[in-house]
Amino acid sequence: MAARHSIQRSIMRGVNRLPERWLRRMALGGRVVVDGKTLCPQTQFLLARAARQAQIHTMTPAEARAVYREGMLVLGPPFRRMATRDLLLAGAVPARLYSPRNVEGEAPLLVFFHGGGFVIGDIATYDNLCRMIAEEVRCRVLAVEYRLAPEHRFPAAIDDVTTAWRFIAGNPALFGADPARIAVAGDSAGGNLAAILCLEARDEGLALPAHQYLIYPATDGRGTSRSYQLFGSGFLLSEALIGYFLDHYIGPMDEVAQYIETHGLRGAPLLAADHSGLPPATLVIAGFDPLQDEGRAYGAKLRAAGVAVRMMDYPSQIHGFISFAGAVPSARAGLDDLMAAMRGDFHHSALSSLIDAAAA
Repeated sequence: MAARHSIQRSIMRGVNRLPERWLRRMALGGRVVVDGKTLCPQTQFLLARAARQAQIHTMTPAEARAVYREGMLVLGPPFRRMATRDLLLAGAVPARLYSPRNVEGEAPLLVFFHGGGFVIGDIATYDNLCRMIAEEVRCRVLAVEYRLAPEHRFPAAIDDVTTAWRFIAGNPALFGADPARIAVAGDSAGGNLAAILCLEARDEGLALPAHQYLIYPATDGRGTSRSYQLFGSGFLLSEALIGYFLDHYIGPMDEVAQYIETHGLRGAPLLAADHSGLPPATLVIAGFDPLQDEGRAYGAKLRAAGVAVRMMDYPSQIHGFISFAGAVPSARAGLDDLMAAMRGDFHHSALSSLIDAAAA
């Protein structure tokens, strides 16, 4: 299985080295420019291939999970060998601890929440990515396995990550972690959970993460932003797919939007009443992502509340691009940027630069 994924990844890398005009011709389209931004040609080629396959929003959750895992293992970074340990946090929440050879003793710990719309994704799907981050950042990574919808609907995932955080923050020695250097990270749905965790830890008076890395996070849920209208079709994370995820997680999208407007929602961190006193944040934004406006809005809310914020903007990329790091050079460059920022934060204290960014 691993050999097959390696061969497929090599083929994709070879195709993506072709001249831009060839890639666009193979994608049966010319240069894609929206809102003044040009889509990465390698990503455009991947989108064209994906469009010819069955779409996740037409599948059962079990089928969608299998397809997502396969795609991540082919397009993501290659396997890296290191010590791992499967755990049960607080006797209830599964997790996997990654300990690379270049990390010894009390060390930084990155607590990672995977993406997948609260319906798909798991530790196995993100295994290679977590291994790469652990080795490149020189930290331990703890991947948390929260419960998925529709088997476990809102707010089960939130309850799991907050339960996990209480246990982690109260027992750092169990993970070989320096208590002052424990950060949280997540992509998409995982970014939503990381942001919510920071809000709830603050409100409960728990120890706060040292940093929150929010990779194209879902922060709103109402689907009313300009980027949602511009990029809601044809760029992987579509309006139909978002509706599929929300329908399984909370309910039909029009009802979710109405509920948020009327009552507010624990799952929408952008709408929290108070964003002060939260950990420094790094937000990764993709230019062809329907969620980009709510990611930017969340960064603005944090800055306005006095939180140090670093924005990392990738205008030519789509939602999910970090997961293509094994096949798309520009996606790998974005992941390298993020890991370099993490290294700086964990090992060289980039606090002063973050404060400067917050004031900008």
